This record gives sequence, C-alpha cells and structure tokens, in this order.
Amino acid sequence: MNRREFSISTMAVSALATACAPSQGQSHTAQHAGQTQFPTKPRADATQALVSAIADAIQNNKSEIILPAGELHFWPDHGVKEVLSISNNDDVENAIAGPIDGAKNLTLRGQNTSLIFHGQITPFLIRNSSNITLANLSIDWEVPFHVEANVTSIDPQGKWIELDVPEPYQYEIRDGEFVFKGEGFEQVTTKRVMHFNRERRETEYMHHTANIGTGGPDAVRARFKLEALSPRRFRVSSKQGKLPRPPKLGNVLTLMPPIRMCPAVFLEDSKNVTFKNVTIHHSGCMGIIAQTCENITLQNSHVIPSGNRYISTCVDATHFVNCSGTVTVENGNFSNHIDDALNIHGTYGKIIERIDSKTIKCQFAHFQQYGVRNFRDGDKVSIADGTNVNVYLETVISKVEYVSGQYFTIKFEHDLPSNLALGDVVNNLSRQANLIYRGNSVSKNRARGILISTFGTVLVEDNYFHSQGAAIRISGGVDHWYESGPVSQVMIRNNEFDHCSYNKKGEPLITVICVDAEDKTSTKPYHDTVAITGNTFRTEHGDFVDAYRVGNLIFENNTIIVEPYQDANAHTQTPFELEAIGNHSIKNNTITGYSWPVFET
Repeated sequence: MNRREFSISTMAVSALATACAPSQGQSHTAQHAGQTQFPTKPRADATQALVSAIADAIQNNKSEIILPAGELHFWPDHGVKEVLSISNNDDVENAIAGPIDGAKNLTLRGQNTSLIFHGQITPFLIRNSSNITLANLSIDWEVPFHVEANVTSIDPQGKWIELDVPEPYQYEIRDGEFVFKGEGFEQVTTKRVMHFNRERRETEYMHHTANIGTGGPDAVRARFKLEALSPRRFRVSSKQGKLPRPPKLGNVLTLMPPIRMCPAVFLEDSKNVTFKNVTIHHSGCMGIIAQTCENITLQNSHVIPSGNRYISTCVDATHFVNCSGTVTVENGNFSNHIDDALNIHGTYGKIIERIDSKTIKCQFAHFQQYGVRNFRDGDKVSIADGTNVNVYLETVISKVEYVSGQYFTIKFEHDLPSNLALGDVVNNLSRQANLIYRGNSVSKNRARGILISTFGTVLVEDNYFHSQGAAIRISGGVDHWYESGPVSQVMIRNNEFDHCSYNKKGEPLITVICVDAEDKTSTKPYHDTVAITGNTFRTEHGDFVDAYRVGNLIFENNTIIVEPYQDANAHTQTPFELEAIGNHSIKNNTITGYSWPVFET
C-alpha cells in the first residue's frame, strides 16, 4: 500500500464531519405514515402498527413517522421473520419489529419514546436504504437475555457459592444445567461469567472473565455442579477442587448466554444513516452493527444499562464491518457493555484454491462471518501473504460469486502473480471508512475501549476512557476472526485515560500491533502512522504503548499521572514495548508520580 503523509488538519476534520452530516435540505414534515395508529392501551403489542407504518411510508414516499410519547411494547408474533447473516454474530431467525428495507429519505422520530421488546426480536433492520434517521427514542428488553445474580454466601474453602437472582431475570436449573429463560425462547448453558463490584458498578478489579462455557454443556457439567435451592436461589459447586476466580461476597455475578442474537439495530448496504438522541439499554448481542454501509453518524446516542442493571448490551456497543465514507460517533455515553464500545474493521477472505490465472476461491475464516457479502464487483482489493500479511498486489475485482455462506469466488481484471499461494488473504480497500470518535465516554465495560482496524483517516479526540482492558487497540491480522487492517493515519489527542487496563497486569493502555503468523519475525511496517498527543493518562502502572510493525509512532505532549487505584499500589513496568517500528518520537511528556530513567527518544 502506498504510504501517505501524516496530516490531520482542522480543515480536514471539519470536511470529514461535514461529509457525514445529514442533509439540511431533507424534509421533516411531521406526519403519521398512512392511517396507521399506534395502540394506546398500555402494554398492547405495537409490532404490527410499526411494520405497517414503515411499509406505508416506503410505498408512498413519506418522509417521517412520528412515534407517540410514552412506552410502546413489541412481541415477535407480528414481526417480519428472516434469518439474517450478521457479521460477528450468530445466524438465527429474527422477528424484525422495524424493517426499514429499500427506503429513502425517511425519519423515524420518537418523542422520548421508550420501546420495550419481548423475546427473540430485533428492533430495527435498515437495509438497502439511504438518508435514514432514527431520533429521540430508547430501546430495551423487559426480560434481559442474560442473568445478574447477587453473591449471598461463599464457602470458606472456596468450593461453592450461593446466588440470589432478582426479577426480571429468568432462568432454570434443569438436570444440573443452567438455562436462560427468555420470553418464548431458551438458551442452554453459560458461556461467560463476570464479577461486578456492587459499589462501583463495574467489573471487579483484577477479576478476569471466566469463560466457563469452553467445550460446551458437557464440559461445563464436568467442572461444575448446579443445585436449585429455591425458585430464585441456587448453588454452584466445583467438581475439581476450588471454584476458579471466586467472587467477593456481596458483589454481583453476571452470567452470559452462548448465542449472540437480536441486535438492537442491524444495518446493511445502506447510506447516510443517522442516530440522534437514541439510547440502547440492552440487546442480545450488539447495540448497533453495520456492515457494507456508507456514512453512519451517531449524535448524542448512548449504550447504557437501564434501572439497576449492571449490563447493557451482551457484546459490543457498536460495530462496523467493511463500511465506507465516514463513521462519526460524537457525544455518546457507552458503558457496561460486555465487549468493546466500538470495533471498526474489514474482513480478510482466505484463499483456498487458485481456479485459473484470474480467479480464486476464498472462504471466511470464522463461522460468524458466513453469509456476509463484503466483496463486490468493481471493488479494489489487496492480496497479502497469509503468514506475514505483507501486501504484494493491489488489483480490481471483475466478478464475485458467492458459492455459499462460507465460500466465494473472485475473478480479477488482470492475471494473478505466480507467487500467489493458498492461505494468502484478500482485503477490500474500497470499503475502509474514515472514523471520527469525539466527545464520548467509555467506561465500566468488559474488554477494550475501542478497536480500530480501518485504512481511512481516524480521529479520536476529547473522549473519556475507563475500561478494564486496553483503552484503544489498533490491530488486524490472521488470527481467529481474520479482521483486517491496517490503519493509515490515526490521531489520538486530548483524551482522558482514567485507570484503564485495571483488570490485568502488564496489559498496555494502547496497543498497536499486527497479528501475523510468524510470531513477530517480520520487520516490514503493517500500520502506517499513529500519533498520541496531548492526552492525560491516570494510571497505576507504566505500561503505555505496545507497538509492533508501525511505520511512524508519535507519543508527545502527554500528561502522565502515576497513582494507586482502589487498594492497589502503583506499579511500573516498561512504558513502551516497541518492535519493528520505522520511526518513533517520544518527547515533551509530563510525568508525575514516577521517573523513568529514559522516557524520551
């Protein structure tokens, strides 16, 4: 890839923001779509009314649907049924309450309307649409997909704990197995268990997530014994000595289901979509997941838990796959989601067959990518070595054919080189979005703050980060998910990093790496330029940046305050782990609380 000079000027940022802003000329005449009236009776099912209102608006080119103030409830019975192939999630049949498919110039405007969902249902699908706005509404489920339980008793020897489960969480201990009870559906076995501090309402300090579901239900039963003690109380005992990572008495233990289903909003093949004052309190997987879309904007929109709940979405708050244009996220509050606040990336196609001089057969490496059509005719792509991820060809797709959800063929305009090998990877360069992430708060979530793996220009500015893992991870490579980078120009400035990476010693605050298959033997830059300037870091440790295969790394004019966090004393390790870096500048940083012998290079 051609390296571009690193420069993000105020004018450039303004141009990006303007390009992603909604059209000022768009009509917003207030009207109901057609003659559809939403139910006025409390807790009446509004699904059919919403489906009809959207269909009427699309058919008759109406510009706006107004939702009534107050609460609207939705059940799956009258939703539009479809199995959706959603990247990084599981393919299950969805009942869609708000199918916005093939729409143009449509605003769905609430009046601080609260949308309450019941059971296995996806609130909104936005597909093959343009100039769409969702505004002034919130999304929640009456009965959550997960379970939050109070730790009421602990064996002094660490062999068992007892848990009380309050309303509205629903579960059953059946034949020694934990069963999540949704409204009209079930999920069997627990995949992930986390400990939340009751007072701080965040994951407990230095208590890592326990992925007890590894190996499936039989493996869980082999390790744990579950006993129902009363309708809302049960005991968990270890069959192999002590329980792993036992929680503290009085804290909250959260149990997560194995299947990722029912995002709050799923977007596909859509352009110029805006969320204004939209709050997502919960979903069975991601809050907003967009794939192969162009220009997505979140303004004053949030992913936060409702009421006394400790968890908002069951995985990422927002997720963008092979999008283009600009993704803008401004002035949002993202907390207590059980994965990252944002992940923006592409997906590598893995070459498994060379059919002829111009044609290859590829597969998606991860099953949760099956069915996603992120390569299209006319797209520009790169092909890289499947071991070191070094790019050796940029070319254009002539024809793509999807053989199945997992496999597809690509024919190129020109002959392929002789050194193309099975296992090499294809990356779509035409679907790499710019990112503006500004004025947001990211806190109290499991995993990292935000993940960035897009070749577009990236600005991360004026945000607050307090995540149990790294605040920012910049990655890409050939591991597990095959999520593609690299990044070209990333500016991280004027942010506050407040005791991030508090859940694992030695994890840096910012990671900029390439996950290659050579165990760090390549020295060729994968990422281009990452600048970290003018930020404030409050931390108990000195692990700031882990970087591998970066062309230009800048760490300048930052304020660093090393101080204890909770009951732990401040500890320091190597502030920078740098390997295969082309150029780096570390200077003019202010440090309080510790003095590194060498901090400027």
